[in-house]
Amino acid sequence: MKKIYFLLLIVVLFFENNTFAQCPGCALNTSCIVTPAYPSTCPLDTLPSGMAGQVYDNDITFYMPEIFEVTSPITQNVHLDELVINNVTGLPTGLNWQTNSTDNTYHPSAGNEHGCAKVCGTPLFPGVYNVTIFFQVTVTPQSVGSVTTENESSTMVMIVSQNPSGNSAFTISNPQGCAPLITDFNPVVTSGGSPLYTYSWDFGNGNTSISENPSTQTYTNAGTYIISQTTNMLAYRLTDVTFDVGSNTNWCGDVDEPDIFGCSGSPDFVFELRDSSTSSIIYTSSEVSNSMTGSWNNINLQLQNQTYTIQFWDIDAVSANDNLGIFTITPTATGTFNFSGGGVSGTYIIDTEIINSLSDTDSVTVFPVPTVLSITATPNDSICFDQTITLTVPNNGYNYQWYNDTTLLYNAIDTFLILNNASGSYWVNATNQYGCSSVSQPVNINFIENPYKPTFGISA
Repeated sequence: MKKIYFLLLIVVLFFENNTFAQCPGCALNTSCIVTPAYPSTCPLDTLPSGMAGQVYDNDITFYMPEIFEVTSPITQNVHLDELVINNVTGLPTGLNWQTNSTDNTYHPSAGNEHGCAKVCGTPLFPGVYNVTIFFQVTVTPQSVGSVTTENESSTMVMIVSQNPSGNSAFTISNPQGCAPLITDFNPVVTSGGSPLYTYSWDFGNGNTSISENPSTQTYTNAGTYIISQTTNMLAYRLTDVTFDVGSNTNWCGDVDEPDIFGCSGSPDFVFELRDSSTSSIIYTSSEVSNSMTGSWNNINLQLQNQTYTIQFWDIDAVSANDNLGIFTITPTATGTFNFSGGGVSGTYIIDTEIINSLSDTDSVTVFPVPTVLSITATPNDSICFDQTITLTVPNNGYNYQWYNDTTLLYNAIDTFLILNNASGSYWVNATNQYGCSSVSQPVNINFIENPYKPTFGISA
């Protein structure tokens, strides 16, 4: 019957547990029917591609005929009793999924041969995504066999393309301006306090950072600076497990390992990892035969949720399998962790792996500031009343504006300024083609009153 379940997985592609879904209101396409009857989707097999940073909204209708024909292991009709979506992992960050079933459970035998899901959100990271679907199906053969329920999983691919509109990884508060330029940088994808994000910055000015929100940067020299940034989204993964049966004797005393003046042989054990939110098995280890200790290395199983259970079983060929212990795994940090109880003990190792990565570059442009000008007063800065003083600055191709103290002098926009009987503190503002300005040091000009002219007369 195994082929039935793999053929059914196209029905469950892209449907996520409603606990995290935020995409209600999918629209059914009741014309989605396949002849001869067989499980299918509309659109078939694949979802329209998305683009990073752009809103995504699509509906999928799936067709689940109550009865359809299979050819393996024999040709016969089967009854699709129930289909349950347990979990979906590896989804593009930023997308949410919701079916039109409150518990993601469908019973085609009740006449419900169509279902739908809405896929919505804004995918943040471009890339090719391996989407793993965990589901449970129950079928009843109409000729040979009995009701069968199995947990299955399969991996499909979804593509999110790069947004060609420019920098999608970070923002720059002040991307261009006059020296010294002061600006701040922030990532588009924020961690929300989660440790499962890492950040790497190169500001092009010799400074780097691994902070989510790095310190303010100052660019003192004119030029173009290339900024690069990478945001990595991580996931915890289970890499290694060790187990010691210890003093536990649950495995002893059955047909497979009889207790005859003591336990005969040693247990043959495996472990199962279950998602606590759905109780579905997401991993079953290889068997360690006839041993009191065992280890499994390079498991590298990605952990998407917060709580799991790990259960160890003695596998028996004749009698029922024996429970050797069940423990809780809550991945919130990396490291080696211990568990013990009921006479058994062991360890497990959690590390992280990169599941999404967003990198981009941009630039900061710093414009030069005009050279600070020095004012020359001719013939000098103090002169007799009714004479003139000419103030000049070098002609560097700037736009000039003269001031006396705080008063702007209208139409005084040349490289020179002729003064007549107007003492004060004069300075000039120079502005270049980029709109950047500098001001000169002020020059104090003093027109000196002429001395009193005496009047001479002849007295008798």
